[in-house]
Amino acid sequence: MGASRVTPARALALSVCAQVRRRDAFAHELMDTALADAHLTPQDAAFARTLVLGCVATRGTLDELIDGVLKSPKDIEDAVRDALRISAYELFFLDHPAHAVVDQGVELAASARPRARGVANFALRRLAEKQADFPFGDPVRDTAALSRAAGFPLWLTELAKARYGDMRAARFLAVSNDPAPVFFTVNACRASDEEVFAALEAAGITHEQGWIADESFGKLPVAYCRALLHAADVASETFAALIREGKVIVSDAAAQAVAFIALPEEAPSAMLEVGAGRGTKTLLLQSLAQRTFGRQIPLACIDYLDFKADLLTARLKAAGITDTEVLVADGTDLDATFGGRSFDAIFIDAPCSGLGTLRRHPEIRWRLTPEDITSLAGVGKRMLASAATHLASGGRLTYSSCTITPEETTDLIRDFAESPAARSLEAIPHDGEGAPCFASLLSHGSGDAHFAAAFRRIG
Repeated sequence: MGASRVTPARALALSVCAQVRRRDAFAHELMDTALADAHLTPQDAAFARTLVLGCVATRGTLDELIDGVLKSPKDIEDAVRDALRISAYELFFLDHPAHAVVDQGVELAASARPRARGVANFALRRLAEKQADFPFGDPVRDTAALSRAAGFPLWLTELAKARYGDMRAARFLAVSNDPAPVFFTVNACRASDEEVFAALEAAGITHEQGWIADESFGKLPVAYCRALLHAADVASETFAALIREGKVIVSDAAAQAVAFIALPEEAPSAMLEVGAGRGTKTLLLQSLAQRTFGRQIPLACIDYLDFKADLLTARLKAAGITDTEVLVADGTDLDATFGGRSFDAIFIDAPCSGLGTLRRHPEIRWRLTPEDITSLAGVGKRMLASAATHLASGGRLTYSSCTITPEETTDLIRDFAESPAARSLEAIPHDGEGAPCFASLLSHGSGDAHFAAAFRRIG
């Protein structure tokens, strides 16, 4: 008996879940590192990943369930709660047989705290009694039941319903729990499509056209975007080498579509990217410029965090990108960094709630508050107002975010368009049918939900 009876997948899942909690870190990143060192079978590795990502995605719902069967929920140690969450996830979201889950769950809790065997046995047996009745209501008619079934906070479910309506909201919640597809594009600054595709074919790695979902959930292909048919191939030796050599850029299909929107039709003499972060869109922009104009463009990139600027500099070097300036600066006060300098194109990749990327960052839904959304929208507004004063005549200003809230997307753009800062700007429709903004939707196998709007200075 004891910890030795815990399966390798569950033991690893418990370790990673504890790290996510202690470090307030992203589960995907910790999971990749843990699996690289664990030497699990492919089946165990897949199960461990399912448990970790599922537990962090449904954490609040799991805690509601666990607290409901305990006399003193606050007395449970964090390490024991980590174990109970894993077992509760198996019961309510994977529908695993109760006897096996209870047996393993008791051993898992004991592996974290040996004295927890009794309370774990009590809690898991009571949870097993509730398994058949979950989510305790009809998700079609009961918003609370829908929230539990999808592992979402109630306020976010209500937000999704207000944004999309009942049916589309249910679809958004369901797809947000899908495994994230892996999209990539060839970095034209470092390699040709033919070179990369030949290397992938030799390694038996298959891929297909990458796409995003439009308002009618139709498939819109994204040029140069490819999707791995088997997501696990991203960790293969061949694909990892292509990433390391800067020959491929791993990026969501919707993010790649946004890069197309941000790149002006004619090569700019100077372009600014605000909120460059780790630089994925920086790489996309320069790769697209190489394809479109036959050369890289003069591009200045800013982020307010030193470590991100250092990371971006290293990524640019690996990707063969040279005509790019990296600065640490405040995107809401560009005057402080650039004075009277103007740019032919400005791209704002705004900080946002990230609700369009929950497949990749499942933790977000339980870390986010309504107040965060209001605060982030305020930052976006200030970025737009500052950028407008540095846009040259005829220049293109593009704003993007990876979320679904009107406060951070359509409402924000409407308020900006009606403000004095936009007096000399006109909106640029993103397609030939005059749609004012780009907004991709979540669908099975599609890119994430992203938003973008563009303006042109006419004065």
